[in-house]
Amino acid sequence: MANMHGSIPRIDFAGIIDLAALPPPAAPPPPGADHLRPRWAAVRAAVMDALRAHGCFEAVVDGLISPELRAAVLGPGGAAESVLSLPASAKARGNDPGEGKPYHGYVGGIPGLPYESVAISDPLSPTAVRAFAARVWPAAAAAFPEEAVVAYAGRLAAVEAAVRRMVLESVGATASSAGAVEAQAAATAFKLRLSEYAAPGGGEDARLGLPAHRDTSFLAVVTQNGVDGVEVECGRGDGGWARPTLSPSSFLVFSGDTLKQDDLLIEDHKTLMGGNFEDVIDKHLRTLKEMEALQDGVYREQSMGNT
Repeated sequence: MANMHGSIPRIDFAGIIDLAALPPPAAPPPPGADHLRPRWAAVRAAVMDALRAHGCFEAVVDGLISPELRAAVLGPGGAAESVLSLPASAKARGNDPGEGKPYHGYVGGIPGLPYESVAISDPLSPTAVRAFAARVWPAAAAAFPEEAVVAYAGRLAAVEAAVRRMVLESVGATASSAGAVEAQAAATAFKLRLSEYAAPGGGEDARLGLPAHRDTSFLAVVTQNGVDGVEVECGRGDGGWARPTLSPSSFLVFSGDTLKQDDLLIEDHKTLMGGNFEDVIDKHLRTLKEMEALQDGVYREQSMGNT
């Protein structure tokens, strides 16, 4: 078993995300009210400290996901369960025919690994979610809670968008480079991944499911439902791992390999499973595309500013 003495930062996002303006714009600005700007700056500093030291953090956003919305997506008979309870052949039909990339769609049926996941491409688009449902249920797509899935994805996207802007501001984005920030936001594609795996047991019952890995995205937002199976390597080589216990208002935010910034840590994480526990579902919302506008605009501006 890994050394579990480590921990990751927990950051309160109160006042950062405008819950009345969801879903958010692609690149939401900092709070407009003068009294909220110091709060944005303080949270941004905490986010960057966490990404530099750990490559991840726990974001706490009270009120972001209502109990009703959470139940519609994650609860018994909800969207996630209705998809993941289908035969493998039906889940595989959900793959976006326009992608064809390994691991971008259905993952499952691996001998000895009780893990399955299904990806919904462009989950902020009702049309795309409707098309996914039509592929999975050719004759009964109307029963899928499309609006709940889009709303849930939009709230996870709000967390990602706020963190993304904080990162861009911290590496040199200013009013003069606003075009680069907006171009990067326009180049961002989202994918919502529904995952199910056996809950980890204790001691010898727990075993490694998904091995230590890094995401290929710019950022990834993860929430868990009923189990804490994700372990995160902590810090720069201290050998510790953390298994965060998330509340319904908490989200894990990871920096991915696409976020190439010399002083940011891209940390490994893995999934434990095993034991005689209830199966659970987690969700990932991750950005996928290379950030050419960021590299050519913001990074170049920062480099020039440091010479």
